[in-house]
Amino acid sequence: MRLSRSELNGFVIHVLVPACVLLDAGFIAYGILAAYILRLAKPVTWLLLLGLVAAAWWLSQLAPGYAAMSQQTQFNALNTTVGLLLLLSGHWLKFGFRVAPSTMTDIGIVVLLVFAVIDTMVLGAPAALLQVASFSVILYMLVADTKLRKSIAVAGAFVAGARVLILAIVASWTFFRWRSFALALTIPALCIAVYLAVQPESYQEASLFLTELRNDRILLKGRTNFWLALVSSQMTFFGNGAGSAVMLIEQTIGFYQLPHNEYLRIMFDYGVVTLVATLIVLGWQVSSQSNHRRVATLFLAFYMLTGNVLSFPTVIVSYLLIMHSEIRVPLKRKTTGPATANGSLELGQVRA
Repeated sequence: MRLSRSELNGFVIHVLVPACVLLDAGFIAYGILAAYILRLAKPVTWLLLLGLVAAAWWLSQLAPGYAAMSQQTQFNALNTTVGLLLLLSGHWLKFGFRVAPSTMTDIGIVVLLVFAVIDTMVLGAPAALLQVASFSVILYMLVADTKLRKSIAVAGAFVAGARVLILAIVASWTFFRWRSFALALTIPALCIAVYLAVQPESYQEASLFLTELRNDRILLKGRTNFWLALVSSQMTFFGNGAGSAVMLIEQTIGFYQLPHNEYLRIMFDYGVVTLVATLIVLGWQVSSQSNHRRVATLFLAFYMLTGNVLSFPTVIVSYLLIMHSEIRVPLKRKTTGPATANGSLELGQVRA
């Protein structure tokens, strides 16, 4: 089966990248991102990427308790810092390429989901890996040009049981397909989020609410205790250092555990200033003129509420690759948008 360059790009993003986490080789995803940047970007972008990696290495070791951290926590601190810096600076990593759907990608996603289910239910792999892999699979709905292909992508959320991503799908395609709605909802929501982030009373109210949930035995798979430990701690403008949130949770519950809320982790590890910067970056991308940037960013923003996005390179890499892609779908018989030279239209221009 012969693939065009744009179809091969789609296979890489939606099959190979999520496969990295299922094969316990998540850092290969960073290698894929670096390969795209080295091939497509200008040297200044190469230097920016190297600078981000060097900065992440330095920042990950600034926590006061870094020396006392386990090797697993230190590794996670580095991984989280790399992911956060890529998220914050992703817009300035200038490179671009085309992405298109293909039968090979359809088959690859189905095989990937079947393998993931077997790996989780039969071989005992953590269920979280299936949810992490599903993020890249769901983004295929942005590329998909038929209802069957869209259903394959959406199936990833249902197979993984990722309820927050199912909610993100509903929200994005209901309210964020059009930029006017995105602006109308994003700007006030962003202002409210930033206001709450800088108010100490917000964390006190959250602590009381989570305490009530814990007293009522509503633990949300343990998340109630994780979040309570973080919001009950002192708010700082510049954070306690990378890995501090994981170390605090480990001290609280007695074993290694990720926070399952990236906004709280960013607040605790990197400070309120970084949290506000993250909210602004996400809000800026959600209000973008590009359809697929808005939807992909909304997926990511929702996933950060209950997931550990920054701990898994596959999520950040698939998001950045979609952000910098030019999505193309086959030309249909009737269109309302200008066709391109290669007989295709950009996402949002095709109308049967």
